[in-house]
This record gives sequence, structure tokens and C-alpha cells, in this order.
Amino acid sequence: MKKLVITICIATIGLLAGCTTSNEQTINIIKTISSTNIQQIKIDAKSTNIELSPSKQTEIQAELKGQVTNRVVNLNIQSSQEIVTIVENEKYEGSDTKAELTLHIKIPEKLYQKLAIKNEAGNIKLQKNLQVNNLEIHSKYGDITVNSLKSLPKNPTNVSINNDRGQVTLDLTEPIIGNHNIQISSGNLYLQVGQKPTPIDVDFQVQAGNIHPDFPLKGSASNSMNGHIGTKNESKNQLKAKVLSGNIHLKK
Repeated sequence: MKKLVITICIATIGLLAGCTTSNEQTINIIKTISSTNIQQIKIDAKSTNIELSPSKQTEIQAELKGQVTNRVVNLNIQSSQEIVTIVENEKYEGSDTKAELTLHIKIPEKLYQKLAIKNEAGNIKLQKNLQVNNLEIHSKYGDITVNSLKSLPKNPTNVSINNDRGQVTLDLTEPIIGNHNIQISSGNLYLQVGQKPTPIDVDFQVQAGNIHPDFPLKGSASNSMNGHIGTKNESKNQLKAKVLSGNIHLKK
């Protein structure tokens, strides 16, 4: 009798384990909002890749696509006065959860006062020719890529990037007008300056790593540099970068 009870219990446990299911879903959400009178765009995401690009359209479009398991995903977009806020949030349903999502955002081609992006986990990529006076990016985990921003003498672009873990790639091949401040806790910084670099003052600091330029730099050392790139910088554009653990690579 004792053996019979044990056998039944084991069989029941095995049956229950076999009944465990996962809720897998395909996500495809598209939302739009008017860009009329909009001066600022704020983006807040949980665990999705973010891609931004300029658009010929008159509306701001946010498209969230991908696959999730045991998660409920929402995308909200709203405007208040001159600010558009785009929020991607998630709710876990079960212990075995995962997500492979990309948030594509298209913004009409015009000058914005501020673009602020915050992401907990996922890559961030900005395509060429976005026009913004102030760019702020904060990521906890993921790579950040910023292609050439469009700057004008009367509308300088100030950039602030803070990445806790992941690499940062910055394309500086177009004329730089404004100040850039980059901080990385763990990861490499890649700077593409072009064959004829825009004159810019630089202040590089690396705690655990080195600076690797592929061309001669004045005022450079293995883990610090305080000097300039290009010819004499009469416009006083500045690029500051601090890397706690990682390297700084400069390429033409």
C-alpha cells in the first residue's frame, strides 16, 4: 500500500508539470500624434530597442513590434502643451518572461528644443540628420549609437549621454556645434571624427582602460587627454568623456 501511494503522488506531480504553458504573443502597436507646436519629445521604455529617425510626415509615429512571453505590453503617447511623451511599459505574468521588442519612432523634420530618452534595457539608435538643441540619453543596459546630428550656427546641439553598461558610438563626421558630455560606467566609447575633423576641445578620462586614437593627438596620454581635435578651436565646442571601465577609440 505504501508503494502504491508513492507511485500515485509521483505520477500526479509529473502530470501537473507537463501542463505548464507559456503565453507567447506577437506585438504590433502603432500610434500617432500631431507634431504641431511640439518642442520637446520624451521617451521612457523598459526593455526594448529604440530607433529614431527623421520623417517627411507631419505626425509623430511610434511603432512597437516584436515577441513577448508572459508579459503584458502597453504603448502610450500623449501631448501636454509643447511636450510629447511616449511610454512603453510592461507587466510580468509568471516567472519565465522574455521580450524581443523594437520601438521605431519617426519624428517630423524640424528643430526640437529637447529630446530625452530613458531606457532600462535595450539598444538605442538615432539616425542621421535629427535636429535638436538638447539631447539627453540615459540607459542602464544596452548600446547607444548616435549618427550625425544636424547642427546650425544659430542652433547648437548639446548632447548628454549616460550609459551604465554598454558601448556608445558617436558619429562626429558632420560639423559639430555645441557641447557633448558622455559618461560610461562599463563599456567602450567609439568616436568617428572623419577625415577633416570639426575643431573641438576634448577632455577624456579613463579609469580602467586606455585611449586608442588611429591618428596623432596633441595632449593625449594612455588614459587621459586634455587638448583638441582638428585645427585651433575658435568656436569653443567641447567634448567631455569619462569612462570608468572601458576604452575610448577615435577613428577617422
